[in-house]
Amino acid sequence: MLIFALLLPWMAGSLWLLCIESFSPHLTRFNIPRILGYGFFLGNFFCASLLFLAHFLFGQLSFTAVSTMLLFLSCVGFLLAWQRTGYGRISIRFSLPAMEDFGRKLALLIVLLMAVHLLFACYDALNRPLLPWDAWTTWTYRAKIWFQNQDLPSFVDAAAWLGTTAADTYTIPAHDYPLTVSLIQLWPSLATGTWDDRLAAMPSMFAGLALVLALYGQTRSLKHSALLALAGGYLLISIPLLDAHLALPGYADIWLSGFAGLGFVSLLQWSQSKDRTQLFTGLLFLLLGFFIKREGSLWLMTGLLFVLIQGLPLKLLAALILAMILAVFSGFSLVDLPGLGRLGYFDG
Repeated sequence: MLIFALLLPWMAGSLWLLCIESFSPHLTRFNIPRILGYGFFLGNFFCASLLFLAHFLFGQLSFTAVSTMLLFLSCVGFLLAWQRTGYGRISIRFSLPAMEDFGRKLALLIVLLMAVHLLFACYDALNRPLLPWDAWTTWTYRAKIWFQNQDLPSFVDAAAWLGTTAADTYTIPAHDYPLTVSLIQLWPSLATGTWDDRLAAMPSMFAGLALVLALYGQTRSLKHSALLALAGGYLLISIPLLDAHLALPGYADIWLSGFAGLGFVSLLQWSQSKDRTQLFTGLLFLLLGFFIKREGSLWLMTGLLFVLIQGLPLKLLAALILAMILAVFSGFSLVDLPGLGRLGYFDG
């Protein structure tokens, strides 16, 4: 049941990515690694959203109801993609890229190195106690409370908590952060019917693999060689900070990297290929990043600015840069964003 619970959202997200890619005017065959990489994150967002929706509709946390809705979403995504591509006329088969003998051995070495990083991170995640502070105070703590109550009780600030006598009201410092990551961590325990910190960590462990698949697929879509694409994947998965978030799961940042990070990768790909499907995917993922952490709104604004700059004429872009420079030297370089704090340049 656990394997089913982990793979079902991935399948649903991937089939909808298949559907999104079918709108590409340049499509000749599907980019399976890219679809699987992006589909993992989209599918987990579907799962979290449906958990919240099912609770809203039925008043309880229901693994059966959410599984049924995910299966329905999967079927709809597949049928739409099948219809869009002329009922199977576009290939969805995956084939290994052609390489010479030396290139094949080098590619195998890179894959093994990536596997070492991922396996050691998974081993640590499954064999160490829950460690990250944000997991203790926010993300996993909230998921555990929900599982033990089999409900989604509210979390409020400390003052409101002290002023209430309701038994189903809880407080955490980040009580106003989005619910998505905690709902993702709740899902495996709902599947097994028991709470275990290691179960809550499992979706995060797959996130590392999904990031590598997505980056490999995007690199290949720009017609770069398989070796260069694999090297890019290794450079990503070998970043110590990324490994730390995989080996010590519980933070939301690995999920923000999947949405905001991969969203920007799609925007960069769009800037090269002018494929509007990539533009849509990039903006969609940046938007969904807002539902991971509040900081996602900053990445969304940056992405919109990137798209704006890409479409501006050179003279207008120069005028915008000049206006920004003048704003800095005039003292109008700091913006106070409600709920997020100050953004800009201040006092050096």
